[in-house]
Amino acid sequence: MTIQKRAVFMLVYFIVMQILIVLSRKLLWVSVCKSGGTTPQGVREKTPELMSESTTGNL
Repeated sequence: MTIQKRAVFMLVYFIVMQILIVLSRKLLWVSVCKSGGTTPQGVREKTPELMSESTTGNL
C-alpha cells in the first residue's frame, strides 16, 4: 500500500468514525436523559440554574 493510499484510507476511516461517534453520542444522551426522568430540552432549561448553584456553592 502506497503512502497516498494509506493517507486516503486513514482520512476516510476518520470521517466515518466521526459520523458514528456523533450519532452514538446523541443516542446515548437521549438515553441518559430518559433514565433521569427528563428530556434533553428539560436539561437545557435547567442548566443555567445548576451552573449558578455549582459556582456559588448554594446546594
